[in-house]
Amino acid sequence: MQASWRDDPTKCTFIVLDATQCGDRAAIDSATLDAMAGDVNLFFNDDEDPSCAEIEVMIAEANLRRRGLAREALTLLMRYAMTTLGTTKFVAKIGEVNEPSLKLFEAIGFERVAFVEAFNEHTLTLDLGALRKAGS
Repeated sequence: MQASWRDDPTKCTFIVLDATQCGDRAAIDSATLDAMAGDVNLFFNDDEDPSCAEIEVMIAEANLRRRGLAREALTLLMRYAMTTLGTTKFVAKIGEVNEPSLKLFEAIGFERVAFVEAFNEHTLTLDLGALRKAGS
């Protein structure tokens, strides 16, 4: 499964590590694996706009939430997506009950644009291309 995700051009995943457990080590060893806190993902699934990516973050370890890991992971992945992958628009789909995630994405600059009752899910977007045009 990892190979299919690694080799799929429509997906980009970064693993989020707890630096307090692994420090500055770049080697992947058992200590690094123990430091895994979650992941942050991009999905390029908009056939009409290849510069648009759905983005999500998950901090699996409850004791590591609300420490800034998700914000840092999101902003690092977004910077990578903009500078390396040419991404200009991000879309997030977040459950209505996940208020901490809704607040996090809004603090980064995302705006709620839709609500799907069938899934109890908000759609938020951050369109950097539109922001650039508006600022010109």
